[in-house]
Amino acid sequence: PGATVELSEKIAAMLKTLLGREVSVIVRTMQDLQDLEARRPFEGFDDPKARRFVTFIPGKCGGRNIASPRVYRGFRILGVSNGIIISILYEEPGVGAVELMGAIEKVFGPKVTTRSWETIVRILHK
Repeated sequence: PGATVELSEKIAAMLKTLLGREVSVIVRTMQDLQDLEARRPFEGFDDPKARRFVTFIPGKCGGRNIASPRVYRGFRILGVSNGIIISILYEEPGVGAVELMGAIEKVFGPKVTTRSWETIVRILHK
């Protein structure tokens, strides 16, 4: 964890120099992603209409673990632990990935980053 935090800080400092503004950077190791995949976070949620997302929170999430799913209009947060939010989205008019990310930012702050589960699996099996 210390090395990824240090790397995140270095990258953020370089981006601030280049862009002239603060940029949130979150680094996870391949082992972190492999461990996440091994936990099978979406097991039982194989609806082809659902889009699966993983949101990374900087550091650990400070005790904000959610044991049971939280349901919002069009999406569910299935769980939160160890700095990772697992969610599914059922797109409908007025509800999409932007709304999902906005709701997550309201609870956990703007320094989060969200990726589709398919993107993470693609990275792992490249």
